[in-house]
This record gives sequence, C-alpha cells and structure tokens, in this order.
Amino acid sequence: MGKWACAVPTQLLLKRDGRTLVTIPVPSPGEEGSLGAASAEPLLKELVGIFSIASNERRLRLMVELMKKPETRFTDLLQVGVNPKLVQDCVGPMVESGLLIHEGKRAGYSPSPKGAMVITMVTRGLAELIRAMEADRP
Repeated sequence: MGKWACAVPTQLLLKRDGRTLVTIPVPSPGEEGSLGAASAEPLLKELVGIFSIASNERRLRLMVELMKKPETRFTDLLQVGVNPKLVQDCVGPMVESGLLIHEGKRAGYSPSPKGAMVITMVTRGLAELIRAMEADRP
C-alpha cells in the first residue's frame, strides 16, 4: 500500500455571522503543537472525558437525536436507545460532564452550549473534516 500526502490546513476557523470566534493553528506532522505544556494537562483530561463519552455508538446516536429539538424527552430517546437502562447509562455521563442539561425527573434533556458544540464537532464536524481531507487526497 502506497503512502499518500494530504495538504494539512494551516488553521481551522470558527465563525458566526461572518465574525471569527476562534482561530486554531493546525501544525503539520512533526511541528510543535500550539499548546504549551502547562495548558495542555487540564485540556487533555477534559478531552479524554469527552472522547470516552463520544466513543460509544449508542451515545453518538443519542447525541444526534438530542440536537434535533431544543428539549428531548426520555421517552423520545427510547426510540434510539430502546432499553431505559441503556439510555440512562448513555445520558448520565453527558449530564455529569455538562454536555446535557437535565433539571429533574420530569424534565427533558437539552444540550448545553458546550454540549451543542461538542456534539456538533464529534458528529458532523469531524465527519465533514474527514471527508474534506479524503477529497483532497491525490
């Protein structure tokens, strides 16, 4: 199998209404990254938590469902998760990590602003980036 090269973007931009909110430098492989050692550790711990939540297929499916409406009832999530215990095991860590807002037994689930960003990035955002990189492949 041959090697392939792909142009690595120099930066990722997050824009809203034409205004740049975040610019993230993307180093080429072998270049030093943009995080200093002091700032990397807390971020790595948070990312490990997020990726452990997002590494489960059922949770990813629930995340997609949760983004369809401002608030999703537990019974609606059962359509995706089927088993009540499985749904609770999936949404529990999302609530604990602050990705979802759940205000009590009879309340629905809503992505927090952080959760909406994480859910979008680990589902559609990552998929679109992978497609774009593969399309750019020689």
